[in-house]
Amino acid sequence: MLQAVQDVVKVDLSDPIVGDPSQDVKEPTDGLPPSPKEDPPPSSEDLQDPTSAELDTYKPDTRRRIEQLLAQRNEARQTSERYKADAETYAQFREWQTVNQLENDDINILLEAGALLRRGDFRGFLDRAIPYIQAAQQAVGELLPADLQQQVDDGIIPYETARELGMHRINEARLQTEANTYRQDATLTHQRALAEQTYAAVADWEARTKARDPDWVHKQDVVERFSASIVMAKGRPTSPQQAVAYAQEAYEEANAVFGRMRPQPTATQPSPSSNVHHANGNGSAAPEPRTLMEAAILGLQRGQQRVH
Repeated sequence: MLQAVQDVVKVDLSDPIVGDPSQDVKEPTDGLPPSPKEDPPPSSEDLQDPTSAELDTYKPDTRRRIEQLLAQRNEARQTSERYKADAETYAQFREWQTVNQLENDDINILLEAGALLRRGDFRGFLDRAIPYIQAAQQAVGELLPADLQQQVDDGIIPYETARELGMHRINEARLQTEANTYRQDATLTHQRALAEQTYAAVADWEARTKARDPDWVHKQDVVERFSASIVMAKGRPTSPQQAVAYAQEAYEEANAVFGRMRPQPTATQPSPSSNVHHANGNGSAAPEPRTLMEAAILGLQRGQQRVH
């Protein structure tokens, strides 16, 4: 057995193992050949454009389409590179605007004042800038509001008191503005969350109703119309539960409409059995014949009934 193994693997087992065993000894493969390493699929960047020789192998129409697609691709790349820097600059500007909580009107005022100053229209610049400069001076106590300045001039209150009142007034107005902004943001967040919850609740109700009603596909449009009418009559739902209640009410109204549209089954009249025979016009059943004479008489009576 040992000799057979040596003949197959071409190794002399009597030779000593030298060197680092971790480098010389390989993991067993259970007799299977090592699987070839698969190259990763080429990415779009690794693919090269077809050469002229390769294009010559295609049909003329196919070659023209490929050349047209390549031209459009190259034009799109050039356009993207041309506007890439502008897009990055605009993205940075929008981020700066968001961080500093600037509205578009604020930016327009700043840009307009800067343009007036740049072209030397100092009168126009002052007309735009002085109201903001005065507001900043009042906020730091360097300038008194007109009413407080009048009280100081009339000797009603001292200057320091008027200065503190003016700064307190500006600070209170700023805090009020920030509070209003916070409430507006909180309201928008709440409304957005409520809308998502309402949508999820109605979608779940619709899925459950659709699963148990095979006629849902015919009723869906009617349910949506009834739901819109209910919202117009009762107002927008204020909770997911109310929205589901509206949908259920519309669904029940749609069921009532479809129920009235279905034809009602009519009662069928029982047909007389072929085994029942009438002996005379009063509807009494004839007895079964007991003799040949009675059978002949019964046959004549039936023949007369067919004639009549």
